[in-house]
Amino acid sequence: LGAGGFAPAAVAMGAPSRTPAEQVGALGEAITVIRELQDTEAPGGVFLHNEHYPIRGAKRGPAPVQRPMPIWLGVLRPKGLRLLGSAADGWLPSLGRLEHGPDSLDAGHEIIDGAARAAGREPRSIRRLLNVGPRTVDPETLAGLATRHGVDTFVVVGDDEALIEELGARIAPETRAIVAERRAAAG
Repeated sequence: LGAGGFAPAAVAMGAPSRTPAEQVGALGEAITVIRELQDTEAPGGVFLHNEHYPIRGAKRGPAPVQRPMPIWLGVLRPKGLRLLGSAADGWLPSLGRLEHGPDSLDAGHEIIDGAARAAGREPRSIRRLLNVGPRTVDPETLAGLATRHGVDTFVVVGDDEALIEELGARIAPETRAIVAERRAAAG
């Protein structure tokens, strides 16, 4: 989920135009709505007196197979990162949208971790994922992102069948081996 990184496209499809503060507020409400609707063990319907997404007795369900279903956010700005630290399960930005490239990850982690601690959450429980393009998927680059910037999962954008096959056969195993070697050397 995101807070409006592609707002013009969303507005073109009928979504309301929102200020950045409203976007983050709506995202926080969306997280609550999703979690409530998926809580099929709670009694009764869902009633939420929200500004952006009011819910008046919606039926709960269907129950997700993975419980709880993780909610990952692709937010980039401090207010969204604080929301993530307090309420979401993973950070999934896109490498190409990071203002300072991979170095932006470290600043983001600090904000997320501080918000998680303030909310009584363990920062390590929040997944650190990254959308990467086809030119980024060499093992050395991915291993560097994992060991220097704490990324634990990569989502490769695209549908090139040869690349997908190479990811499974060579790139992922080589990346894991490099990461394991670097972590062992670091102690």
